[in-house]
Amino acid sequence: MKTLELRKEIITDILKKCQMFSDYKTLTWSINEGLIDVIGDINFSKLHQLSKLPFKFGKVDGIFCCDGCGLITLEGCPEEVTEWFSCENNKLSTLDFFPKKIIDNCFVGGNPGNFTAKDVRKICDISGIVEI
Repeated sequence: MKTLELRKEIITDILKKCQMFSDYKTLTWSINEGLIDVIGDINFSKLHQLSKLPFKFGKVDGIFCCDGCGLITLEGCPEEVTEWFSCENNKLSTLDFFPKKIIDNCFVGGNPGNFTAKDVRKICDISGIVEI
């Protein structure tokens, strides 16, 4: 039981550090089938030099930003994002683990993989624009 409580404390601490607009929205999260679902906006850009995300996300009801973190993989990215998604300026050479659904726009420029909007749309249902 203490291990689960410690894990929840660590998740809460990291997500609070990554909360995008701390004075605007309350961030809440839950674990659903082993994945972390979040209500609120997440900005992992605040944590520099990650090679991959520290958790596996399911749905993020808000913005998910992981710009300029040094990511070499999108492993752990949410399966669904209800606002915009951005993974610009990392070290990504593939779109493996890219979200399956993005309700708004997505931004993928500045990565070594020469992704096109068509590449992104092949693997993700995106309602908005794809900016390369």
